[in-house]
Amino acid sequence: MPAVLHSPLDLWNVKVSAYERFAREAKVPTRLIRFERFVAKPKGEVKETLTEFGIPFGVINQVDTSTKNPDITLAELSNFFEHEGWSKHLTQEVVIAINALIDWNLVAKHGYYQLNPADFPSRFTLKSLSRNHNLMLRSGFR
Repeated sequence: MPAVLHSPLDLWNVKVSAYERFAREAKVPTRLIRFERFVAKPKGEVKETLTEFGIPFGVINQVDTSTKNPDITLAELSNFFEHEGWSKHLTQEVVIAINALIDWNLVAKHGYYQLNPADFPSRFTLKSLSRNHNLMLRSGFR
């Protein structure tokens, strides 16, 4: 990744800034949807978007498994993000690194918030391995 960007967090900053720029400058309807919101109610998000854009639609079929791993149900994935299961695998050191690299003005505009490093253990322990960790690995998150 260093040949292109410093880190995946830089990629997030660049991608979301580009999405915002496209939404401002595009001559087509646009809507930015948070991943967590889409995973929580995909059919609802699709219906809202189509309605907002004035696009007629009929029946919307929902995929009930992860597109990355068919062994993970949409309900599991939704629960993982709704309860911030990913955060259970962070350490103070990782949160400090994230906080240093993220564009917090950009993050706040999209409903995310800065994590406090003091809320996390100073190192990862084997005891913290859990179903959420397995879900994270099966989802393709590392």
